[in-house]
Amino acid sequence: MKFLCNYGKLLFTDLYEITMSAVYFYEFKDTWGIFELWVRNLPEKRGYLVFCGLEFAVNYLLNLHFTEEEIEFLKKHPSLSHIGDQFFEYLSGLKFTGNLYAMPEGTVFFENEPVLRIEAPIVEAQIVETALLNFITYNTSVATKASRIKYASQIDGKERKIVEFGARRASDFLSSIYAARASYIAGFDGTSNMLAGKIFKIPTFGTMAHSFVLSFKSEIEAFKKYIKYFPQTAILLIDTYDTIQGAKKVKMAGKDIKAVRIDSGDVISISKEVREILDRDGMEKTGIFVSGDLDEYKIYQFIKNSAPIDGFGVGTKLVTSDDAPYLGSVYKLVELRKGNERKKVAKFSKGKVTYPGAKQILRFEENGKFNHDLVISEDEDVKGGERLLIKIIENGNLVYNLPDLENIRNYVSKQILKLPESVKDIYNPSKYEVKFSERLEKLLALARKEAI
Repeated sequence: MKFLCNYGKLLFTDLYEITMSAVYFYEFKDTWGIFELWVRNLPEKRGYLVFCGLEFAVNYLLNLHFTEEEIEFLKKHPSLSHIGDQFFEYLSGLKFTGNLYAMPEGTVFFENEPVLRIEAPIVEAQIVETALLNFITYNTSVATKASRIKYASQIDGKERKIVEFGARRASDFLSSIYAARASYIAGFDGTSNMLAGKIFKIPTFGTMAHSFVLSFKSEIEAFKKYIKYFPQTAILLIDTYDTIQGAKKVKMAGKDIKAVRIDSGDVISISKEVREILDRDGMEKTGIFVSGDLDEYKIYQFIKNSAPIDGFGVGTKLVTSDDAPYLGSVYKLVELRKGNERKKVAKFSKGKVTYPGAKQILRFEENGKFNHDLVISEDEDVKGGERLLIKIIENGNLVYNLPDLENIRNYVSKQILKLPESVKDIYNPSKYEVKFSERLEKLLALARKEAI
């Protein structure tokens, strides 16, 4: 992940983070800011979210720095040209010296629950806002989408292979890398993205393109040539000309074909006919792999209509989180600390009210299922429940063993199993209960009174 550490560069931020930091530097000496990151509202048809991107956030915080070239760029910026040299000298040596609390990566969460908290000198805490939102928002969107696709693919109790195919449709290079990782921890079996496979040790899979079939004089010649070089792993694309005719030619290419791929047409009826052809030709073990603008809704309908499909390649609608392409994630100041003084703060903008002070989340279970969450003040003594926010970085040093992808993947699987079935419904999920403690409600009322 070395190339991702380059994003520890502090210039990956918005201008107003720099201008606010300049004021903080001169006016808020020895003051710590406590910020929390959460999602205000779940997107439509989302009953939960999968927390993803923590490892990127941690690496970013541990590698924060400005280069000399970037400091010179800032000095020449029109908005900063009158700011004293002391501020730029401070920025040149800036690194993260604070604390990070967060949910373990892969934890399911719900609206208005802080997934991470930064406690640091206020400049450090403020200036990382843009990057943290970037890392967590996109990765969480894709991981959540992937978990829904995984869930839809096994509604009949049968496990099917799902591969991430989205690199060519992702918004940019980096998001394609993120998407491969996020989908894998959420339950996908691998990716077609070779770079992501190398970086994260994710299994990689591939089939063939229509261009390969078109390169040969005939479809059957293309099949035979591919099998000649890849006899154990060949997945033949059979819909370049006519899917049914393509299926009939598979037996002429060989008997032990791993699978065929269908990328177009009425998948439900075509897959049934293809299955009949393969079985009739003695190729009962040859699987059917489907791709082509798939999402959880299409896959759900395929399974509901008994389409004999063994695996899916999902790309465009995954990496863009097509039906919910953004999250209303926010990063807000909740408390100021200077020495022994603490000031819990809140905002009261219409539709954007925030609860004051650092918080913790307790999760309660009943009969092996998540029952409800309680958001409390960080220092409240409340019995029962699992505390979800744990210390990751202390005084700028990593104090938590970041799990590998396989452990995160297993953790996500267990998290999804513990969700009530109604919350996982892909069309009309029920709302999971999240409560706020009586003390938090009183703190909010007091903050509102003081603000007025």
